[in-house]
Amino acid sequence: NETFTERSRARQLAREKDQMSEQLSQSLEDSQKDMAKLEELTDEVHKLRANHDTLDERQSELDVLIKDASSYRDRLQKSLEGEAEKSTVAWVLTLKHSITRDLSKETNNDSSKK
Repeated sequence: NETFTERSRARQLAREKDQMSEQLSQSLEDSQKDMAKLEELTDEVHKLRANHDTLDERQSELDVLIKDASSYRDRLQKSLEGEAEKSTVAWVLTLKHSITRDLSKETNNDSSKK
């Protein structure tokens, strides 16, 4: 009787051991899958950080270019304003010269008529 009970108990313990072994194997397999997924996610995070750093660098470069373009625009605008002033002065001087010439002709014509 005791031998039968001991054998029965031994079989039950062996089944439990097999079940636990199966569960442990499944847990190990799941853990390995989780580790692989974690490695993939970690690689993705590194890529995203690198992209973020690259974007920060590009933003800094763009900021410099925008500042340079703004400065160039201001210089160009001042230059154009200066050119417009020079053009206006030249036009006024030409007009003055033309009026002076016309007046001189009129004065000469009046003198010659008298």
